[in-house]
Amino acid sequence: MRVAIVGLGGVGGYLAGMFAKSGCDVVGFGRGKHLEAIQKNGITIVEDEREWNRPLNAVDVNDAEGYFDVVMFCVKSYDLDDAYAKMAQSIDENSILLSFSPYKTLNTNPFLEA
Repeated sequence: MRVAIVGLGGVGGYLAGMFAKSGCDVVGFGRGKHLEAIQKNGITIVEDEREWNRPLNAVDVNDAEGYFDVVMFCVKSYDLDDAYAKMAQSIDENSILLSFSPYKTLNTNPFLEA
């Protein structure tokens, strides 16, 4: 199973780190300096009094390649539609899509469009 985490902030970073720690095939999608730091140093997770780090396959969402069985959208509500559009080429009707963005649902569905 191939998992995509779109957005590597607090929620997405933690989920990506946990999937990486468990050995899953996970790709994290981020941007800017935060993405560069993860690419260079891996993802660092701080839990209460513990801190750990794992390498993470992290790329810009514009560079998404291949198919994903599960896509978790962990972006701000105002970025959700754009993130979904950029990932649409990497999913199909069998993919599981989860959004962790409060107050907003996915407004587009490429499988319903002609």
